Amino acid sequence: MTAGQRDWADVVRLDSHNTSLPSGLMQDWPVGSSVTLHTATLLMIAESDNTATDLLIDLLGRDRIAARLGLATQDLLTTREFLRSRRVRRQCQTGWPLRMSARRSRQRPR
Repeated sequence: MTAGQRDWADVVRLDSHNTSLPSGLMQDWPVGSSVTLHTATLLMIAESDNTATDLLIDLLGRDRIAARLGLATQDLLTTREFLRSRRVRRQCQTGWPLRMSARRSRQRPR
């Protein structure tokens, strides 16, 4: 990529701490699955894949991404951290995650 430290074809493995809900395909992939940086980036953008987002934050570095975006490091949360935050948990009491889960289960092929 731009800095030359990573290549779009680099293959990485999905780790359990990267798995995040409620959107995307990668959340259902087994831990240890191989994925290229290109595929993870494509899924992050095209499918709003939260697991792909968290994987890329982990791989590319929270500090580097936050600096590039002009944010303080502590202000850049993974989607998993964001969804576990107190404010989001209060909002989730309205049933939003349940509606998302129900919609996802209807979309899955059988």
